[in-house]
Amino acid sequence: MGYKGFTCFSGFSPTADIRTNLLFKWGRGIRKIKESRKLVDRYQVIVFEDLAPMEMGKSRGMRKSILDVAWTQFISMTVAKAEEAGRRVILVNPKNTTKMCSTCGKVVPKKLSVRVHTCPVCGLVMDRDENAALNILQRGLLSLRL
Repeated sequence: MGYKGFTCFSGFSPTADIRTNLLFKWGRGIRKIKESRKLVDRYQVIVFEDLAPMEMGKSRGMRKSILDVAWTQFISMTVAKAEEAGRRVILVNPKNTTKMCSTCGKVVPKKLSVRVHTCPVCGLVMDRDENAALNILQRGLLSLRL
């Protein structure tokens, strides 16, 4: 029997489920803190896409999954730690970072399901996410030169 005569789907009392949920969320927060610390300790310049989760994705489910990651919270933690350590965090425009070739700059349209970037101009074949990461880094470094 659960708390005040109620039983949760899991069979535990609501207070136990709340406690478990809080511990899980606390654990995710610790991971974000550790990862942001690793980035700041390892790199002088950190570049992120300036994402707007509420405007992303065509479906509510996609926006929800992006928000669940708490991307903006992770970036905020990294920015705060970087300022303390004298490091720089740069936010770049995410437009076409997954479509643009990191070698020649040609925009190669592809569906989201296509996970490999293949450039018809220069012949580069690379994982789509690695190609996007190189584009994000290049944009961040270009913004430093201004």
